Amino acid sequence: MNKSYVELKKEYLKDPEFKKEYDALEPEYDFIIQLHEATTEKDYSWNDLAEKSGINKTKVNKIILGTHSPSIRTMYKLAIALDRKLKIELVDENI
Repeated sequence: MNKSYVELKKEYLKDPEFKKEYDALEPEYDFIIQLHEATTEKDYSWNDLAEKSGINKTKVNKIILGTHSPSIRTMYKLAIALDRKLKIELVDENI
């Protein structure tokens, strides 16, 4: 029987090296998910987002596809274009 994504993820996260890499990418993926959700909520296409943010549409597409890591300034511009506020926090990793 095939394992589900959740089962595989749980199994892989037991490996310390895998978990370390997964944790390192988590903030990027969280931002991408939030970007997708806000873009959908606004009923914007990726081209609309590029136009409203003043960011090249190729760059926007790469950010949304997860092949480009945006600078904080770029994330700020995307947030403003989506009528959002960018919030970045340092939190205790033991919480």
